[in-house]
Order: sequence, then structure tokens, then C-alpha cells
Amino acid sequence: MRDEPVAIRDAMERWISRADVDAILSTGGTGIAKRDTTIEVVRTLLTSELDGFGELFRMLSWEQVGRRR
Repeated sequence: MRDEPVAIRDAMERWISRADVDAILSTGGTGIAKRDTTIEVVRTLLTSELDGFGELFRMLSWEQVGRRR
């Protein structure tokens, strides 16, 4: 999906409204590039954030996968 705020928000809202969706995981959205608005858009839809979850997820992934070769 292109990094267009309206497209990101529309997709997220569709998934959130589905009864068969319990969680949404997305890749990308680092926030580093000027055009990267994923984080800002997703934050407007959150009711709470799990502080530290990203760090824990990366640590567990590193332990399982290691560095890319």
C-alpha cells in the first residue's frame, strides 16, 4: 500500500470494523522518511499503546532469526 494517509486510514478502519479480525500487524512505517505517515495515522486510531512491545518483538525476532545475511 502506498504511504497515503487516507488510504492507510481507510484500510485500517475496514479491518478494525470486521468481527473476524482480532489484531492487525503491519510492516514498514518506520517514520524515518518525510513521506512516511503510517505511524501518525495509526496512532489516531489507537485506544492504548503497549509501551515496550516493539522492543520486545524485535528482541525475540533477533533471537529467533538473527541478523539478515
